Amino acid sequence: MKDFWNDGTDGAIRDFETLLKTKDIKSIALKLPALLIRLPKLIDYIITTLKSCIGVHQVYIVTFKNVGYEHLFKIGYTKHQPITKRFAEKRYGVKLIVKDIIRQDELPAMGAVEFEKFIKTELPPTVSLDIENPGKGEFYDITMLDSVLTLWESNLDKYENVRGLKSPN
Repeated sequence: MKDFWNDGTDGAIRDFETLLKTKDIKSIALKLPALLIRLPKLIDYIITTLKSCIGVHQVYIVTFKNVGYEHLFKIGYTKHQPITKRFAEKRYGVKLIVKDIIRQDELPAMGAVEFEKFIKTELPPTVSLDIENPGKGEFYDITMLDSVLTLWESNLDKYENVRGLKSPN
């Protein structure tokens, strides 16, 4: 079976494994171009990670069709476009079906993180769901919609140039 990898891929991967053990970031970075040439599929994975860390994100306010969620709205951010793709993941124990997209705006990744944090600090979410998943602390009772929208509209522009490295998700 080893002869199958006669193109040097096996050696490139082994070299990379050895470098990872050294934790020498500079040497690892210098080895990446050769590894990407041998394994071009890695480029797709890198692009996906870069989109998560520094790409444009959608900040949103949505309502839901699901029974038990009709009186709620959720704020959040996602790299997914359209944002309804975000809810197809069943991350809330149920596949949430978006009824209305109340707001959807683009921000740099770090701007999206900081904007959501600002909204949640100024107007803490009013609904606590009994779930374990990320995003559970971003639900509000529909009676808070006007207050959140006012805060949103008067502060969104402050986050349009907030750039930095956000952790991947």
